[in-house]
Amino acid sequence: MTGQPEPRLEFCQFCGAPRPDPLQEKCSQCGGQLLHASEVSLGRAPSLVSGPGRMGRPSRTRIMFGLGAVGLVAVLCAAAVLAGAHGGAGRGTAPGGTATAVPSPTDFVYQDVFDTVNGLSVDRACHSATLLADGRILIAGGISGKEVLSTAELYDPTLGTFAATGRMIAGRSSATATLLADGLVLIAGGAFDALGTAPLLSAELYDPKTGSFTSTGSMTVPRTGHTATLLPGGRVLIAGGRVDPDGHVVDWADLYDPESGTFSPTGSMTVPRTGHTATLLADGRVLVAGGTDGLRGLASTELYDPTSGTFSPSGSMVSPRTDHTATPLRGGSLLIAGGVDAHGNAIASAELYDPKTGLASATGPLMVPRYDHTATLLRDGRVLMTGGRTTSGGSESSEAEYYDPTGRFFYRSPLMTMSVSRASHTATLLSDGSVLIIGGWDGTGASANAQVEIYK
Repeated sequence: MTGQPEPRLEFCQFCGAPRPDPLQEKCSQCGGQLLHASEVSLGRAPSLVSGPGRMGRPSRTRIMFGLGAVGLVAVLCAAAVLAGAHGGAGRGTAPGGTATAVPSPTDFVYQDVFDTVNGLSVDRACHSATLLADGRILIAGGISGKEVLSTAELYDPTLGTFAATGRMIAGRSSATATLLADGLVLIAGGAFDALGTAPLLSAELYDPKTGSFTSTGSMTVPRTGHTATLLPGGRVLIAGGRVDPDGHVVDWADLYDPESGTFSPTGSMTVPRTGHTATLLADGRVLVAGGTDGLRGLASTELYDPTSGTFSPSGSMVSPRTDHTATPLRGGSLLIAGGVDAHGNAIASAELYDPKTGLASATGPLMVPRYDHTATLLRDGRVLMTGGRTTSGGSESSEAEYYDPTGRFFYRSPLMTMSVSRASHTATLLSDGSVLIIGGWDGTGASANAQVEIYK
């Protein structure tokens, strides 16, 4: 608002170091850009015809799942999980999600328990959950039964209640949701069928002041299973995904410009990807990791440079993985955990990616294999992993565990069990340090749930 100073983060969003000088723009510890609070995204794209600077059709491959209907839905909507991470989706990042800012150190002491709170107005899985500038959470779209939802609701952490807000223009599952610098939320792509095989071309904006959704420019290709990452300067990088009902995977990427409200092509990735992660690094580049090209799982990573608008190869991960999570830690490294391996099996392995060297090394492993889970960086520096599936196409889990970055191992306490099993849910870090866990598939087949709980 005019006349009011713009809020600023008190700590580096990448490594947690304090800002000793209010005018300091870059972190003295890791060199990362210190963004305004309004510039931090929480919270996933080019047409089959030629666009500016493009020739011919995009590189693409056919995705082969070999799963039953329930397993197919699980894989297709894994990208909707935003870790509060997912987010980020909850998210470090969740599959196909956007990295959240590293929370600043506080004196918050966790009780390591899950408390059930008032639930959603409708069952949801494969939805998005975005922390707004005023502290409320926007929950949008998803799947309920066989219906793809256009409804949205707001969670007020002060009151502990959900309330309906405006309806999206289109029903969407597995869409990306990115908080922009001006406080609006960009909702892009996703699928309009319950199986997740019919990707959407359109995008829309949510205005928290009016509680309404309005159209913005369309992406240059229909897309689901893509990622969306807020860049320094306010543009949004859209990368990869599936573009048609046949499951073709593309390597194209776009940039969304909030000022013009349009999408335009940028450099292509080195390989087609879906089920990957895209994480903002301290130097402003984006690490894209893993996923599948439609035929095989990928161990490769690559870096997007927003200055040149190009992707370049980086060091490979230790293991191929899809539908994993990638969470930025305070020391600057990324925790990459779980997912599905090249043979379609849920995996427990985890690794640390070092942006300084471009190399990944083994850590962990998880106590149980997981994919379609969430990973949330807590204020004490640990990472909370919740739910997901523990076998390929298998049932959902109610178990949670932590990653200790000091000891570099995962562990769990006796109380680390959620009230219900969950996958394709969301986990969002709240301003008080607690984590809001919402919806997801509930372990009873293909049923979503409306249950909500808070980890504190």
